[in-house]
Parts: sequence; structure tokens; C-alpha cells
Amino acid sequence: HDVLDRLPVITAPTLVAAGRYDGIAPLPNSEAIATRIPGADLRVYEGGHAFFAQDGRALPEVLDFLAG
Repeated sequence: HDVLDRLPVITAPTLVAAGRYDGIAPLPNSEAIATRIPGADLRVYEGGHAFFAQDGRALPEVLDFLAG
């Protein structure tokens, strides 16, 4: 399911969170998404697909983003 061409129409504040060593959703995929969404904030965390558990910065930063 490829929607990369539709990402530029997203207007909501967007956080793209990625694990640096994610083998399931590789970092280049997250980078591609973030570059296509205007104003998207890409944050890369240490770890793989479970970066929330592997990088202590991830959860607080995501919750802060969601809180606005």
C-alpha cells in the first residue's frame, strides 16, 4: 500500500518517530515519510522496532509532542 504521493496533503502537526536500527520499518522509510509531510518532525531513537523500550528519551518526547 503506497501512499507516499498523498503525504504532502497532511496538514496536522506530525511526528515521525523511528528506531535507528529498525529492521522492520527501516530508517530510510521514516526519512522518506518525514520529507514528504510539510513541517514533519523526524526523531530518531537508539534501538530497533522496540525503540520505546530501548531509548529512554522516546516515550517522554512522544508524549510531549502529543501534549502540544
